[in-house]
Amino acid sequence: MKAARDLRRLAPAERVRAIGKIGEYAAGPASLRNQITRVAGSGFVRLRVGRYRVLFRREGGAVAIMAILRIGHGREAYG
Repeated sequence: MKAARDLRRLAPAERVRAIGKIGEYAAGPASLRNQITRVAGSGFVRLRVGRYRVLFRREGGAVAIMAILRIGHGREAYG
């Protein structure tokens, strides 16, 4: 899976930060509402984690299932 590979490639401090934000969002999506944006032209959403972006897909009305697609620097994550 690309997201797991992307996560392993991050520096340890950035990896911990990304995992923390993903967990925080999964626990309470409303708490990070201002850091979530829909990606134009796709069914994906992005979560800002500093200079990095976590691209994922939400399924259902609530975030019951969150399929993480990519994790990368803002200028690389969308390619």
